[in-house]
Amino acid sequence: MGWLYVLITILGITTVAFVAKIASRNNISALDLTSTLFTISALLCLGLLAFNPVPLVTGRIILISFIPGACGGIAVLLFNYAIRLGHFGFSNTIYRTSFILPIIFSVLLLAEPLHSSAKTGITLTLLAIFLISYSNEAFFGIKSSAFKWFLLILLSFFLSGGPRIGQKLVAYYKESTAVYLFLSYLAGVLVLLPVYFKTRSYSKKALPYGLIAALGSIAGVYCTISALRIFPSSVVFTVTLSGPIILGLILSLAVFKEKIKALGWLGIVLGLAGIRIIYLKY
Repeated sequence: MGWLYVLITILGITTVAFVAKIASRNNISALDLTSTLFTISALLCLGLLAFNPVPLVTGRIILISFIPGACGGIAVLLFNYAIRLGHFGFSNTIYRTSFILPIIFSVLLLAEPLHSSAKTGITLTLLAIFLISYSNEAFFGIKSSAFKWFLLILLSFFLSGGPRIGQKLVAYYKESTAVYLFLSYLAGVLVLLPVYFKTRSYSKKALPYGLIAALGSIAGVYCTISALRIFPSSVVFTVTLSGPIILGLILSLAVFKEKIKALGWLGIVLGLAGIRIIYLKY
């Protein structure tokens, strides 16, 4: 059952990224899509709570939901901006390698063991991030759009670690997944409100895209937490956040006709090799 959760997570995460790219090509703003995603997700999760016995809401679940949820809201917004400036496949690759952050958190603060295979895999992934960024000319000129893309995707990389850490803590402390889902998406809505009120514009065209992305996101988060109750972080986050890299690159080539340079391919191969090394341990 654990690997079924992993598979559903991969499909859910890939769906969110794919919808974001399609929305950008149909002139749906990053803010409209992100705010729609989080608002619909919060309402759906509230509905789940309304029709089921409400679990105990502790101070701990509020804390580990709101802070990661706020980070997640900003991270998704920045990612949606990044894919409008740069390569979808490269953006998706770097964004998903944020699995490193919750693994480091779990090892340092939760005393979760880290095998030598995991260390090798993480090292390869970090090298892959650099090669992919370099091949996309992210470091060539501060004023270039490539550099702006790199800054956006790097910030989203670090911030997206927040929700992963929150998901790990929910599983670690055996808190309610349903409560976490609602509170984390609510936090995302609240953190995006100031930006929304500043722009004072919204396109209803974002609704269908936001709905599909919301369903994919909810499925991904729910199954991630379920998998974390079975497998360690080094397995769950590495596979569930790297699997979408493979699907994202396939979509990048087949659907968006984006090109990948030789150095980029090397980075991708190293990243996948890192995944393989960790996966074989289990």
